[in-house]
Amino acid sequence: MGVDDDLPEVVLFTFDAGGGHRAAAKALVAAAEQERAPFRFEVVSLQDVLAPLDIGQRLTGRPLEQTYNEMVRRRRTRFLVPMLRGLQWVVRRLHAPLEARVAEYLSTRRPAAVLSVIPKTSTPSWLVAYGAATHGCRCSYC
Repeated sequence: MGVDDDLPEVVLFTFDAGGGHRAAAKALVAAAEQERAPFRFEVVSLQDVLAPLDIGQRLTGRPLEQTYNEMVRRRRTRFLVPMLRGLQWVVRRLHAPLEARVAEYLSTRRPAAVLSVIPKTSTPSWLVAYGAATHGCRCSYC
């Protein structure tokens, strides 16, 4: 058990799609460590939390993040916007079970606060806010 284990935990939700979310999370963690913040970040992939409900993975055998990253890497970006719109549609349809999954995850952690580097306009960020609110946590977006 390290010294940081006694500090309040702030769950920092991220995605690994594209790399920008992960880079933002790493920068926040580094800044908090450098400034000796009175809390510790726990970086969590929202994809991992929601994995049991990932319809794309059930259909294709691959997580959606992996599909997205491969499309970007291969410069097959023509269909990214329609794919993301389709994803947002699915998330709206599965809102209740997704919210319940995030709330269940947060109930096991009991963080002091929740922070998301997932854009506020992204439907999954609403899930993070709901999950945080149901457990009395503060929630912010970067």
